[in-house]
Amino acid sequence: RNAYWHSNTILNIKKTGRYFPIIDEILARNNIPTDFKYLAVAESDLSNATSPAGAKGVWQFMKATGKEYDLRINNFIDERRDPSSSTVAAAAYLNDLYGRYGDWLLALSAYNAGPGNVNKAIKRAGGKTDYWEIRHFLPRETRYYIPKFIAAIYIMSYHSFHGIQPITPELGWKFEYLLTLDNDIKISDLEQMFGVNPTAFKRLNPAILTDLIPASSKPLMLVFLALERVSASPYC
Repeated sequence: RNAYWHSNTILNIKKTGRYFPIIDEILARNNIPTDFKYLAVAESDLSNATSPAGAKGVWQFMKATGKEYDLRINNFIDERRDPSSSTVAAAAYLNDLYGRYGDWLLALSAYNAGPGNVNKAIKRAGGKTDYWEIRHFLPRETRYYIPKFIAAIYIMSYHSFHGIQPITPELGWKFEYLLTLDNDIKISDLEQMFGVNPTAFKRLNPAILTDLIPASSKPLMLVFLALERVSASPYC
């Protein structure tokens, strides 16, 4: 068990070089506390995981909530899997929840369980709005969600105190083009026109689900260039 958590922490730390520069900038722009970047660690281990309930991406958006926050989700594109678009949506959702409850711990609880469950917990607690006082009225998973988030902050910030010090790849993503596509385009066409490596392109654009990028009036952010000085692990 300890070996698993040790290796999982190492993988998460390696991923921060890719994800945190994107997340930090968007959270700061939206006045979200900087530590909330670790929420993505607690949610998904900074991966494009799919939960048993169907939540996807770094921020684990359900389909309905993702669409509510303007994420494109169809057979060709799923922006829940895009680190930039999904972080913009997560910041907007978190700000909406904070505006509703005026408390970040309750906002986080609602992010996990939904506002309905938090409202029920507040009611069952006699109208109390302190997370620690309503915690035992929340669903079981949510009762452990805030401690899990706090643990993610601690281990990602102080891992070196526990002898966990991986060599972190120096890499990042550079978003080159915000495009409005008038016509469908194939990734193979991009390869011919711009010399794009299809495998690298798919890795840098995880929201693209097929070899076809459909036309759309909504601009699509596509990554054509990775700033990489150390080869990335396949787990990053």
